[in-house]
Amino acid sequence: MLPELTAQERAVSAMAANIAVLEGIKVLAGLGETLAGTLLTYDALTMSFMKVPLARRPDCPICRDV
Repeated sequence: MLPELTAQERAVSAMAANIAVLEGIKVLAGLGETLAGTLLTYDALTMSFMKVPLARRPDCPICRDV
């Protein structure tokens, strides 16, 4: 069985799930700018987000053609 999550772990999981759902809605509705090609970090202590742009590596056989 899975271990019980703490209240903090449940809160962070809910935050991540909420962001994922909103991204899906944006994609399906064709609204706004998605986080494609971006790493979104979240600092729960300061309640801050940071976006880090990601680039595909041309020599990577997995991500170069995605």
